[in-house]
Amino acid sequence: MKKLLFICLVLIACQKEEKKAQKKDVCYKLLLLSKTKQKPLVNFDLVLTKDTWLDYRTLIQTVLDRTKTDSNGKASFVIKADSFNETITSSYGIYHSFIDTLAFDSTADTWKYAGWNGFPVIDGKEILSYVPPVCHLRVLLSREKYEALNIDSIYLFTPFSSYMNTYPQLDNNFLELECSESVKLTYYFYIKGVKSKEYTKDIFISKNTKYKYGTDYELEF
Repeated sequence: MKKLLFICLVLIACQKEEKKAQKKDVCYKLLLLSKTKQKPLVNFDLVLTKDTWLDYRTLIQTVLDRTKTDSNGKASFVIKADSFNETITSSYGIYHSFIDTLAFDSTADTWKYAGWNGFPVIDGKEILSYVPPVCHLRVLLSREKYEALNIDSIYLFTPFSSYMNTYPQLDNNFLELECSESVKLTYYFYIKGVKSKEYTKDIFISKNTKYKYGTDYELEF
């Protein structure tokens, strides 16, 4: 009887150890928001890869899965327990992807925001990232107009950044602006130490195709 009880206890202990040893599926959860407006990124293409270093300069990336964020900016990838394998030389990465390279979708955020590249961490928590938009405003003033006005310096402002120019011509890019939206540009200049009036212009940052990322604007006085 004692021998039978001992065998039962051993079997129960082995079953418990077996349950502990069972691996669970790995799930990576992401929440992507706009850096400037903190709104969810919708239909943002993502790809899951396994990254393996063959040596210090040779990286092999194997695509495992693709997905898009939903209307709440959320997406997830699941790796089955029996296929999950991280080592010193290999890991998993989630990257910004461009699936529909020919069919441009103006309603998707794939082409409106810079890439999200990262190595997920297995801790069961949602990975929150703020992704900057890709559009820009290029502000120009030719050398001829600059010298004709005898300008000393020009000051430019948007809601997100500012710029001071002292060269005899102007060519400056304001980066990370929301695509297909207007941005307020404020500017003024100095002539022999005297400040001009302030000018304000609402400029629509267009993004009509996947190859167009910004708008050019020449200062008007």
